Amino acid sequence: PSFSNGDGFVFDYYNDGNPYGRHGSIAVIGAGTATADMSFWTDSGSAVTERMRIDSSGNVGIGCTPVMPLDVMANSGANALSLRTRVGDDYSFFTFRSNNGTEDLGGLATHRTAANTSNLLFYTNNGGSATERMRIDASGATLVNTTAKTNSGTRLGVWADSGSVSIET
Repeated sequence: PSFSNGDGFVFDYYNDGNPYGRHGSIAVIGAGTATADMSFWTDSGSAVTERMRIDSSGNVGIGCTPVMPLDVMANSGANALSLRTRVGDDYSFFTFRSNNGTEDLGGLATHRTAANTSNLLFYTNNGGSATERMRIDASGATLVNTTAKTNSGTRLGVWADSGSVSIET
């Protein structure tokens, strides 16, 4: 990276000191001003490209200039964000927490049940720990307030304390 106004500095990584073998850079942009961004660059072999930026507000952008605390953008048709499952039980969670981080408010999860097979789970919290409230299972059935179908034909199942409603094919 370079700066047209000279307002920054760059730390470059070279292969064995070869100035033509640059592999990556960390740049501080706006270093002579009251605020500065830090950017991370890699070399694809044909061009040095910015990959990540931390702006002066602390926002992090991966693949883009950030406009929120974490901003991720895929530029080549790939997924922008990937969450892998835990090793022990094949769950992957996306959790929502209170602003001070002490309360678990709910979230989304996937549960891998077999190779290339999973359920999408929805959690909410009602004064205790987050509890599964709804799931879309691997067959496409939507289950509310239960984790299992009563029979294999159920496409939408809603269970309540006093009974259930089930739509079957």
